[in-house]
Amino acid sequence: YVQELLQFENTFDGFKKAIEPLAERLKIGRVAGHLHIEANIKSVQDEDRHDVFYAGDGLYSEKGKYQKTFQAVENGYCELTAFPYENVEWSEEEKEDIALLLEVLYLHVTRSRLIRKTREYSYCNLITMLPNSAGFVRIIQQHLQDQTICQYNGFYFNLKSFGLLSYKYGGAEGDLMIKRYAVAVRKWLAEDETLAHLGGDNFMALVKKSRTAEFLHLLEKVEVTAKYPVYIAAAAGAYEITAKDRDPGNIMNGLSIAVSYARQHKLPYAFLTDKMLEETVDVQRMEQMLPEALEKREFQVYYQPKVDIRTGQIVGTEALARWIHNGEVIQPFRFIPTMERNGFIIHLDLYILKRVCEAINEWIEKGYKLVPISVNISRNDISGVGHDPRMLAERIIRIIKEYDIDPKYIIIEVTETTEASEQKELYDFIKNMSEAGIATSIDDFGTGCSTLSVLRDFPVNEIKIDRSFINHEAFSTQDQIIIKSIIQMARQLNLNVITEGVETEEQARFLLELGCNHAQGYLYDKPLEQSAFESRLSVGGYDRKI
Repeated sequence: YVQELLQFENTFDGFKKAIEPLAERLKIGRVAGHLHIEANIKSVQDEDRHDVFYAGDGLYSEKGKYQKTFQAVENGYCELTAFPYENVEWSEEEKEDIALLLEVLYLHVTRSRLIRKTREYSYCNLITMLPNSAGFVRIIQQHLQDQTICQYNGFYFNLKSFGLLSYKYGGAEGDLMIKRYAVAVRKWLAEDETLAHLGGDNFMALVKKSRTAEFLHLLEKVEVTAKYPVYIAAAAGAYEITAKDRDPGNIMNGLSIAVSYARQHKLPYAFLTDKMLEETVDVQRMEQMLPEALEKREFQVYYQPKVDIRTGQIVGTEALARWIHNGEVIQPFRFIPTMERNGFIIHLDLYILKRVCEAINEWIEKGYKLVPISVNISRNDISGVGHDPRMLAERIIRIIKEYDIDPKYIIIEVTETTEASEQKELYDFIKNMSEAGIATSIDDFGTGCSTLSVLRDFPVNEIKIDRSFINHEAFSTQDQIIIKSIIQMARQLNLNVITEGVETEEQARFLLELGCNHAQGYLYDKPLEQSAFESRLSVGGYDRKI
């Protein structure tokens, strides 16, 4: 009998079949169990299961029952009970057999639970134990099957500035914040509403349509810690589910499009629209065109001069990519974000560097007086998935050597970052550039949260003050103090300072008074085709002086 029990299938029906001969001999009328697991790191609430493993045809008695309790591996217990036929009292020898029976049953109960939990865990996130993307799809499928899906709106939301919080408080505290966030939002939801955790700081939800406005209000401010008041807002994409929606994939895709739109446009939330879908189709078509466009050299280099405000002389220029397709100039804001998302940006950046090196050699042959040229390198090239800053630096150095270019004519322009891991990679990259004698420039300086540490720790040669500091009708005292302090610090550290986005003489005069001598912007020129820039380079600058 024991051998049969040990081999029975992992189902309660299998147990019933295996126990029948033994139950008849021992006059067992019923076998039941209670499994209790207390809330723990993998479960936000207690787990209680009551199961009947065997029920005979006859009556059974509570009197004389035999009970055995097993300590569960997790914080809990499993209580198994055998009940005799009516008016039956077991002998000590029979109780020993029943005890063995219950021990074997316990092995199968724990095995069954392990299989069930393993299956469940494949559909949930192991940090929050909420459904993951696969689990969320299953829930959508169930609502579709029950024809209840139209009662809900779908949401995809991403926590704002969570990377900065995780960097500030550490990874372990970051995970705790994610858990607290999940608990707070799940507590607000109704029992028939769903919260899913896709990983990192990305969540999805199904919320009753009548509660949509309240839910969006909730996402504006959720407390994530008990020690000190820290609140997190989210950017959300929303999808109004209708009777036409029969495919979970379409719903998931619609949510992804909506949240991307909300993040790109810095909105608290955005509902999916037909226009968003059309734009997505355009982006997908563009993605398919990019490799061929690069191969056909449809990308051209435009040059925007950097000018000495005092003299009007050109002191440098920035190389900018323009896509010329079928005679149309496609602006960077239409293709750069797509390239950064799909990882294609590194091919464009290195392509532009090669074209710049070709241009420098042409200008040397024509006898032009050369100026340093800034070439943009995307942060994704340095710290993207699978990228190595050292290998990127080696590729840049190799290209410059292949074209026999003096490194003093190349400046590699990068943007600062708030992510701790990215800062380390950015530092390594800039250090490698410096060791090779190649200058580096920090673009959009002053807009990130690591400004002072960049000045202190990074071996950069130039900083570009972001246009937002001068893009005002009137310059405030605060503007003057901030810009002047940046300029003074940079000078003391022997760094060149340039301000971008200069469009008026008033702005140029303002910068000059504060000690910034170099500017770039429409006051002097928009980005120029190579031939137009050559004409400007041949005369050396502009008549405009401040």
